[in-house]
Amino acid sequence: MKVIADLLGVCRRTLRRWRLDISGQGFSRDRRKGAPRKVAHKFTAQERQKVIDTVNDSRFADLPPGQIVAILAEEQQYVGSEMTIYRIMREEGLLNHRGKACQPRKPRAVPMLEANGIHQVLAWDITLVPGPVKGQYYYVYMVMDVWSRRILGAEVHDVECSKLASEFFDRICRDEGLTSDAAAVLHSDNGAP
Repeated sequence: MKVIADLLGVCRRTLRRWRLDISGQGFSRDRRKGAPRKVAHKFTAQERQKVIDTVNDSRFADLPPGQIVAILAEEQQYVGSEMTIYRIMREEGLLNHRGKACQPRKPRAVPMLEANGIHQVLAWDITLVPGPVKGQYYYVYMVMDVWSRRILGAEVHDVECSKLASEFFDRICRDEGLTSDAAAVLHSDNGAP
């Protein structure tokens, strides 16, 4: 038995199982992983091409298979199950970006700011702080020099407003002697103002 199993390239247990299948049912089936199988309901070449044509139709160009199947079901048409369409699309290389929408952008590198002296990199923010009365809040506008960690200016207002922020920056620049030639970098958290 070992010699026959070695010649066939299978283990003895597989050979024993095959012999039991043949003696009991009159046929044997190779159940090993990766063994060739005959699928009873496999799509024909025409059915497969119909799935590919349907997926590439301009109506369905930007839709996933789940939505394609649902639309076709409402029209009382059937080309295949959602999983079958996914499998065929994967085999044909059609699972790439589909449709007219922009492809996802690659993330850009995060800029690293470095300061070697004063007024090179400034950071600013507007922070909400609670007032003395419950439900009342104030907005603290603040600019700080990153290198020296010195607060260049701070103001408290009862509203968050881009006009107030602009006037605040004008005063800071005037008081600190910052000009457009100084090329200071202003770091912000991309808030509205």
